[in-house]
Amino acid sequence: MRWENRVKKRIDKIHHKLDAIKYHIESFKNFEWNLETNYKKRTTANTTMNKTYDDPLLIYNFESFLFQTKSCLDVFSQLLAYCFKLESTTYTNFGDDLVKMFQKKLQKESRTEVKSVISIIEGSRNWIKELVEMRDEVTHFSDLEGLSCFLIMQSKKSDKYVRVYYPSIPSGERVSKYVERTWNNVSRLISESAQSSVNYLRK
Repeated sequence: MRWENRVKKRIDKIHHKLDAIKYHIESFKNFEWNLETNYKKRTTANTTMNKTYDDPLLIYNFESFLFQTKSCLDVFSQLLAYCFKLESTTYTNFGDDLVKMFQKKLQKESRTEVKSVISIIEGSRNWIKELVEMRDEVTHFSDLEGLSCFLIMQSKKSDKYVRVYYPSIPSGERVSKYVERTWNNVSRLISESAQSSVNYLRK
């Protein structure tokens, strides 16, 4: 019963974390839409100056998204540890530590489910590395260098439009696309690993 309670608590925490991630995604998109609407009303081609709008609401929600997603991964790794009877761990080294634990288990139990989880974690390494490195930069240096909000480029007098760059992460990818991509990756990681965990426990 104690083991079942631990598993249930981790599942409840994961649901809580997923709700928090979704909240910050939606909040970011709402603030972005509001700013976009205001810029469309006020900005004209011949009067706009070059300026980066460091909006704290956009930055806060994106940074919170990074922290909540990493926290979700940590809780998820604890759930895996309970299901597969591993040493409790956090999602450190982009999942490498978890893989090592599963590889040791694989030497004792050559189970399809163990191999499957190893493959899932290894396949998730790149996007998790990207996420964690951005989160760590915020943690250690207070902000994320290269994170931009709205950038409106100065127009020439002859131009009839202005060039607007939407909020983007250091790689240049638009923030709204990045958070959706990461949400899909997190959901896939959890659902696929959960299925392998259930299959393992049933045997």
